Amino acid sequence: MDNESNKTYICITECINTGHFEASSETITTLEEAKAWIDENSASGSHRVHNFDKIIEINESGDAEQVYFRKPESFGEWYHMW
Repeated sequence: MDNESNKTYICITECINTGHFEASSETITTLEEAKAWIDENSASGSHRVHNFDKIIEINESGDAEQVYFRKPESFGEWYHMW
């Protein structure tokens, strides 16, 4: 059984300089889709942009299973909490 298919993802992107904030409202079912959503919805177009991005992985019970994050100083790399 594919464990990935039982998970959903919530995406949040926020720029601390410009105040831009977006949170996903559609159902996202893969981590790759979640990262693509962040890339499409993050603030851009200014040297003042400093995005803090977060993806919360929700298991089939509705509990947060993993949190992925990316900060401006991580140069595009994603990290996870546990």
